[in-house]
Amino acid sequence: MNRQFLLSLLFLICSSTIGAKIQLPAIFSDGMILQQSTNVKIWGKANKNTDVEIRCSWNDTPFRTHSNAEGEWNTFISTPIAGYQPQQITVSDGDIYTVENVLIGEVWLCAGQSNMEMPVRGFQNSPIEHASDIVADAAQYQGKVRVIKVKKSVAETPQTDCSGVWKESIPENAYLFTAVGYTFAIALQKVLNVPVGIIDCTYGGTDIEDWLPKEITDTYTDISREKGKAKYHAPRISTVYNSMVHPIAGYTLRGTVWYQGENNVVRYETYGERLTDFINMWREKWQQENMPFYVIEIVPYRFYQDDKSAYLREMQYKVSQSLPQVQYVGTNDMVDPYEFNQVHPKRKIGIGKRTAWLALEKTYQRDCFFGECPSYKAMRVEGERVILSFNSAKAGFNLFEGMVGFEIAGEDKIFYPATARIVGTMHLSEIELFSGFVSKPIAVRYCFHDFMLGNVTNVWGKPLIPFRTDTW
Repeated sequence: MNRQFLLSLLFLICSSTIGAKIQLPAIFSDGMILQQSTNVKIWGKANKNTDVEIRCSWNDTPFRTHSNAEGEWNTFISTPIAGYQPQQITVSDGDIYTVENVLIGEVWLCAGQSNMEMPVRGFQNSPIEHASDIVADAAQYQGKVRVIKVKKSVAETPQTDCSGVWKESIPENAYLFTAVGYTFAIALQKVLNVPVGIIDCTYGGTDIEDWLPKEITDTYTDISREKGKAKYHAPRISTVYNSMVHPIAGYTLRGTVWYQGENNVVRYETYGERLTDFINMWREKWQQENMPFYVIEIVPYRFYQDDKSAYLREMQYKVSQSLPQVQYVGTNDMVDPYEFNQVHPKRKIGIGKRTAWLALEKTYQRDCFFGECPSYKAMRVEGERVILSFNSAKAGFNLFEGMVGFEIAGEDKIFYPATARIVGTMHLSEIELFSGFVSKPIAVRYCFHDFMLGNVTNVWGKPLIPFRTDTW
């Protein structure tokens, strides 16, 4: 047996040993937070056709599964109620891999384009209001709030892993956290008093089609996979899904917060269909039927001065009303008048908190919170006046008179500003409209423009969702 043969044999043995090591995706790493009181999915790679054992510090009985011919395995492990005591998970197939400092709590995925991606420190020429306060307070939530940011990347085929590290809430980390997602997490943690984990899966300048798998986007005949986006250097269709979503699909969540749509304004007609496909796909990939979904309304912005974004917001809202466990977060009041040309307005902290109040009401069934925005219900015409009724406004509105944002049109389909006032008692959710330019009103709109700021809220301070009664 010559020396070269021995060296080759030794290399093969070492290579085999290295390849046999347990591997877990980046999402299952030190510092992670697992969803409490459920069966969470866990997966990875091991030796081929081998028994795999998972031991958890909170459970005396190990969980067992078996790897396939490619060494891939997955199983579910039960989790206890939430707690701040760090836990440990050990995975073994002969070799041992240990995940340290694991917390059990509530896990949410925050996804979308740049307004969700926008960190606490802001973007260039785009500040975040009260950013320094958020950073200064971050250490209060160390060991209570953690965030993992999925590294921005694209791929032409579905990937099995991504890059990302779970990080503690400390000032040195918090300034880079998603402003909406992080403040959403803080608000939940304060009320629920459990650890909260946020998965930040965001990519600015993306269309919703970039987030959908190829088997879905192949059915869309109005888009091309070769469409250019040189202006934003953004990815092509399905490539964000392949690289950033597919590797984490299945990591057990409480719910998802979705903030995207600006890139689809030019093709608003298809957004309702695509958003529906997106939510259904997400739930299927996570194997969580009726997973709570929170859709954040794209804020007022002077896109193209032809009101296309108003129609896209309408699509967002309609989807929230057509699918179970989908809630709508209104943002019409989250912009200052001077921000009409600012696609990244500063009030992200308010949006994060508002989303949390709604989640506390709808997902966590905390009746002391009222996070739902008022919305149009019905209209009736009484001579020259229109009477509107609304949902989620049982205690009335914030103003008796001086409301702005309402418009009335007659048979000529020309809209004129309307005078609005509360009718009946202060507890009735009805608003009366009148315009001296319209003697026979047939349609009403409220803030149905690219950029129009209303001032109508319910008594909980939630803004009236922009709407139209016509179908013109």
